[in-house]
Amino acid sequence: MGALGKREFVMPSSKAAELLDYYEILGLEAGCSKSDVSKAYRKKSLAVHPDRYKGSDPEWAVAEFHRLVQAKEVLEDDKARAAFDALIRARNAHKEKQKAQEAGRKKLREELEAREADAKRQRFEPSAAEMAARQQAEEDGARAELEREIERLRRTGRLDGGAAARRDGAAAAPAAASAPAPAPAAAATPAKLALRWAAEAQLSADAVRALLIELGAPEGVALAVVGHKGVAEFARAEDAHKLMERAFELTARGVRASWVGEAPARPAARDAAADARAAADGLLPAGWKLHQAPDGRPYYYHVASRKTQWTRPAAEAERGSAEDLERLEGVTMMRLRQASERQKLAEAMRAEEAAAAEPSQPT
Repeated sequence: MGALGKREFVMPSSKAAELLDYYEILGLEAGCSKSDVSKAYRKKSLAVHPDRYKGSDPEWAVAEFHRLVQAKEVLEDDKARAAFDALIRARNAHKEKQKAQEAGRKKLREELEAREADAKRQRFEPSAAEMAARQQAEEDGARAELEREIERLRRTGRLDGGAAARRDGAAAAPAAASAPAPAPAAAATPAKLALRWAAEAQLSADAVRALLIELGAPEGVALAVVGHKGVAEFARAEDAHKLMERAFELTARGVRASWVGEAPARPAARDAAADARAAADGLLPAGWKLHQAPDGRPYYYHVASRKTQWTRPAAEAERGSAEDLERLEGVTMMRLRQASERQKLAEAMRAEEAAAAEPSQPT
């Protein structure tokens, strides 16, 4: 081998063995044959052999040639190659162990961080049971407040009409003496509605009461509000049913209404306005209902789409002349006026009966 002299293999130090990968130097894979080693050595050594290298960096060429020679000698010698393969396996096993240890440490850090985050949430966020207890406490508070308000209204007579009767007692006494006593009226069935709205709405009790009255609730409706919840009690279930008929309008204003407990049965008798709506609904296309706005104007509501409009809707298959439509609208308005007159008359008769049923006051 010229200047290299007799070929002798000297096992490199452990530090050098850690730094060199003889398979990589020759461009081979582990498990290659001795023939593959010889071919790779010849091909690579021709470019850097000291006797043939003509480049500008002979020192690098000599160092590279010695690396090739060292790799060839180790991989062609069975014992040296076995020792090198054992070193490679040990080094790879060490790397895998370090990788597994690092993965374990990473997992422990993540679990520790997750436990710390859970501990922080438990300190600052209420549990589901605590939230349920708070909501129940709010509802119980609302119910208690409502009972207090109802009792106050009963003491003042605003729920049973007693105050109005006492104001008219002097005029009612002669009429009660001359007229036969009417049959006692059936006791009105009270009803309760639960009200909820978004917390950010910040509705006061007065605002909620005004909204209920605007949508048809009586002036004497008892209302208790706690936070963004409330309970309304009606002396007559009929009044609560009337309000629930317009629940979609209440929802559109940001307040949801539902029955407290089981909904009471609605009295069989319908008022004049309900009769007028039922009659008018029979003349409307399927799915449309007739309602009355707070200012008294009739408007039309489609149940499925929740669409509202002032003008009477016409079905796609509906046919008829303009005169027919005008006549139909005239009939509807006439029925509404008649229903309103019947309702006023019924209310006047109920007021007279209530006044006659009130015991006369001592003079």
